[in-house]
Amino acid sequence: MNLYNTKLDQFTNLKGGQKHMWLENHRDMILTFYDEFGEIVTQTTFNLKGETLHNLLTTRTSQRRYGRLSKADKSLAQADILRADLQEIRKEVKSLKELFERFQQSVGEQLVTKFFMPMLQAGIKVDANLNIEEEDKLRIDNIDLKQLAVKTRKTIKKK
Repeated sequence: MNLYNTKLDQFTNLKGGQKHMWLENHRDMILTFYDEFGEIVTQTTFNLKGETLHNLLTTRTSQRRYGRLSKADKSLAQADILRADLQEIRKEVKSLKELFERFQQSVGEQLVTKFFMPMLQAGIKVDANLNIEEEDKLRIDNIDLKQLAVKTRKTIKKK
């Protein structure tokens, strides 16, 4: 306990970040004290809250610390993310195409059954007064004789 008292003298005046740093540096000593005296004595001796003591008790391996990534590693990670995004977009486009094809087929079938078939079955009838007589192009009164005479003269002069 004498060893603990000398170390605690340094600890009593610390607060905030300095206290946290001291706890991290003397973690092994605190864990040994915990094993020897128990949770309540450790909390009162080191003036710790339950959560702080729990954080000290958890192993460092469970807390992951990542180093800085190099530019190449970041680029590779971004490329993997983009590749995954591209695959997801391709799946969505394929799904949308299939949905659109089903939509087109459904609408086409409905147009045939609900619109065109009833019209064809009923038949389209035109009123008699809408019928327009076609001109008989071979009638003699339709021929412009002056124009025909001019054309005939021109062809005779050419010969």
